[in-house]
Amino acid sequence: MKKSHLLPLALTMGMSLALAGTVHAQATPQVELTPEHFKQLDRNGDGGVSRDEYEAFMRESFNKLDTDGNKRLSKAEASAVLSAEQFDAVDANNDGELTLDEFIAHTMRDFDRHDYDGDGVLQP
Repeated sequence: MKKSHLLPLALTMGMSLALAGTVHAQATPQVELTPEHFKQLDRNGDGGVSRDEYEAFMRESFNKLDTDGNKRLSKAEASAVLSAEQFDAVDANNDGELTLDEFIAHTMRDFDRHDYDGDGVLQP
């Protein structure tokens, strides 16, 4: 298995969410992952972050960001991890809110873009 390079990585939302505390994403962020951040994403401890692990983390993250519980993210709710420009890029139907489907579709495209060998696992 060829290694995918996770450090540095622009998995914008996931990596920002994995960082301790609130992080405001930049227009083109490059997030340095520490071993602790990677460990948070590697839930089964096998040394890699699988597509399933990443998606589960992102679904939980969406729910944490959805502070009003309406199953949509407003720009204000998403501002902890997305700039206004990033929000607009993820908002596929341009309705001013992010659904879970829009959020997951975008973050999983980021995952796939960084899974250089296409094996479904990112390695440090």
